[in-house]
Amino acid sequence: MKFSGTHILGRSRARTLGFPTINLHNINTVIMEDGVYAARATVNGTTFKTAMFVGESPTFKDKEKSVELYLIGLVEGDVKKYQLSPLVTTKIFVETVQFVRPVIKFNSRKELIDHIKADVQQVDNILNTQPAII
Repeated sequence: MKFSGTHILGRSRARTLGFPTINLHNINTVIMEDGVYAARATVNGTTFKTAMFVGESPTFKDKEKSVELYLIGLVEGDVKKYQLSPLVTTKIFVETVQFVRPVIKFNSRKELIDHIKADVQQVDNILNTQPAII
């Protein structure tokens, strides 16, 4: 599935966990199961391997659904290189590749971080075996 949206500022919660994300809104009609996906996101003409979260965050008792993108392998120095700041109002294109898992409520911050690390590794492995559609 392909869709696009624009970046909005989030709570910066994922950043404090070590996984800064791009939060999307104004998403063009997307209906998908809540959970984690392997995806590719194109920002300012550059495509990144992406771990995507869709849904409410029960660990933090969030009731608002969100779409968050973690660009795998991106480091702080890349922000200027790929013109990723500021991204507010930047249109971002997303292609989902594979559903990874449903939303889970975690009992601790450490459990959540450990699971995100495993999700990112699984997504990276999936995207390394799935050629990009050009």
